[in-house]
Amino acid sequence: QIGLTFAELQNFDKAKLFLDKAIALNPSNANHIFNRAIIEDKLGKFDKALRLYEKALQLDASSLNNGALPRDQIYDRLAVLREKT
Repeated sequence: QIGLTFAELQNFDKAKLFLDKAIALNPSNANHIFNRAIIEDKLGKFDKALRLYEKALQLDASSLNNGALPRDQIYDRLAVLREKT
C-alpha cells in the first residue's frame, strides 16, 4: 500500500522501492508485479513494463491469484507497448 501511495504522489522512486520490497516478500503476487509494471510504463521504460505486464498475467493465471487483474486492459496495453518496442 505504501508503494501505491507514493505512486499516486508521483514519487516513483519510492514507489518502486516499496513495491520491490513487497515483491521480494511475495514474488507470486500478481498485483505487486502489475503495479510495478504500471510505474515502469509511466516512466517510459516500455521494455521493462512489457516484461512485467506479461509476468503479472502469468501469475494471475495461476490458482494463487484467481484472475484478479484487469486482463483485457493489460492485453490492450501490451498491444500498444509491442508496437513501441
